[in-house]
Amino acid sequence: MQSQEREDGGRHLWQITAMRDFLWIMAAAAMLWLVYHLRFILLPIFAGLVLAYLLDPVITKVKSRWGISRIFSVLLICSLVLLAGAGIGLWAIPLLINQSATLAQEVPDYFQELSLRYGIQLEDLADRFTQFKGSEDGISVLRLAKNIVGTTAEILLWLLLPPVYFVFFALKFQSMKDEGLSSLAAERHPRAMDILRRMDEAVGTFFRARLLISLLVGVIFIIGWWLANVPYWFLLGALTGLLSMIPYLSIAGWLLALLVKYFDMTIGEGAPGFEWMAVLLWPSLVFGIGNFIEGWILTPWIHGRTTHLSAIMILTVVLVGGALAGFWGLLFAIPAAICLNILVEEFLQPTLREAKKQN
Repeated sequence: MQSQEREDGGRHLWQITAMRDFLWIMAAAAMLWLVYHLRFILLPIFAGLVLAYLLDPVITKVKSRWGISRIFSVLLICSLVLLAGAGIGLWAIPLLINQSATLAQEVPDYFQELSLRYGIQLEDLADRFTQFKGSEDGISVLRLAKNIVGTTAEILLWLLLPPVYFVFFALKFQSMKDEGLSSLAAERHPRAMDILRRMDEAVGTFFRARLLISLLVGVIFIIGWWLANVPYWFLLGALTGLLSMIPYLSIAGWLLALLVKYFDMTIGEGAPGFEWMAVLLWPSLVFGIGNFIEGWILTPWIHGRTTHLSAIMILTVVLVGGALAGFWGLLFAIPAAICLNILVEEFLQPTLREAKKQN
């Protein structure tokens, strides 16, 4: 008995269950704090990892079909993407920059006209857009230079790091995956392997499908709003296509299109005045056609199957994800819900069915 007491009394802190759990929680909190403060460096790395994960099936298929090594498969895909991006970027990037700059110059005038015409107090917002305009104050110039340098560094970081880390992760992805699964041998943990396989397939399919759908939907909105004579049609179409990565969020792009069309027709010298067909009907018709094509043609064709989540559940998890983690919560809310739904199907539903049978 005394030896047993000595053994219990001589335990280290980390051998006590409650203390060990507390230390794990503190370590996880410290890790989250570190990740948050290093997000500008870690997010491009994470983007490279996500790209490697999404393109791994394509790389594997190219390797198996053409019989070339993985490194050449990765370099071939990178070359094709860079060539396509350069070809499109030579036309799209100058247009995007021009429309963004023009919109930034027009926004203060829009705010001022709305304030004068409708009594809406928007002076503070207008001042934020015009605080550097024509300023000769040394502090403002210095602040502007600092913002330009910071923004340029961030853009370069996002242009350079994701492709570099994509190549690194893409070359090592299969070996990393095999090594990670080696601890879950199928003969020892067949159920865990099946659950991980289902999660990997569902999440990968979701992201690959949403990326392709958002690209096609963006093209539809760009062409449609150009035909509808919506100002900044390319900027708004590209933005709405990007927002369509997250269900229901493309509505924000439609509202922006209505606003800029209204401003263009009612504010400024020589404005033709409000016309409901030009302001409301044609932009809304384009949005409706784009959503119809997305929901009834692109999603069934590209997805091939649903996420097994109801529309109200998708809306709920998107709102919860956005409230908890902002943009990244919006982006990863549905994949997290898909994984949680698989766990519920595997563990909770069988238990409930068994309990119902016993009752």
